[in-house]
Amino acid sequence: CAPGDISVTASRPGLGKSAIKTNFILNQLEAGLNIVSFATEQGFATEQDRMESIMSAIPLSDIINSRLWRKGDWRIPLIKEANQKIDDQYNYHIIPSRQVTVADARTVLYQIAQKKDINVVYFDLFDKLTDVNVAVNKPQTVGVKLGEIARMAEEFNCHINLLVQIGRKVEQRSDKRPRMADLKDSGNYEEAARLILLLYRERYYFPDSLNNELEVIVGKQSNGGLGTALMDFEEQCLRVTSIDDKIGGILNGSFSGE
Repeated sequence: CAPGDISVTASRPGLGKSAIKTNFILNQLEAGLNIVSFATEQGFATEQDRMESIMSAIPLSDIINSRLWRKGDWRIPLIKEANQKIDDQYNYHIIPSRQVTVADARTVLYQIAQKKDINVVYFDLFDKLTDVNVAVNKPQTVGVKLGEIARMAEEFNCHINLLVQIGRKVEQRSDKRPRMADLKDSGNYEEAARLILLLYRERYYFPDSLNNELEVIVGKQSNGGLGTALMDFEEQCLRVTSIDDKIGGILNGSFSGE
């Protein structure tokens, strides 16, 4: 998707949207893009741990418990190397706040943009922004805030990707692959977004399954076709790699800012 546009990545909680977001971010950082990530549910350490796990191929659970590593552990140099690369080579800004509003986000982006153009912005989760997560007239609120997000994308000439939740009704169907109608306040998202990605993983619903592929379902794409890209999901270290080139470039190109 081009600068000035909005896209949506959606799934049930814990299925893999934050993992694929981090893979998106890593690919974009490698391409030299300036990335801003608002983490409304996770702290800075969690976001950093996820990135380190993907970069080092060390299981995330090991990194979380790294305080138990002994001096001289073989994993320590790998983590230091990943940290140094993040600090020295990447234009990466993590904003870990559970109380951020859309107006707060605009202020942060304005400050960052004074130093360097912003290419891609992530909101994980958009549902949890303080002025979006309200009980009264939620559909209208979401519509208004999506309008504000769209104006921000144009103002800063950047692409904005919103991570959102899929409603529970998908779990009542035999085929649990999400549809755009499963998005909470789906009409607002369909109108605002140029690209909508819906995630499905068989093992999430059937833990005994040997199939742990991550299906990235293109529910809407204004500038291209629809379909499903199959991704290899290494759950321990959160790596997501393409095993289906037919839809090509989802991981490497969808939010490239080009």
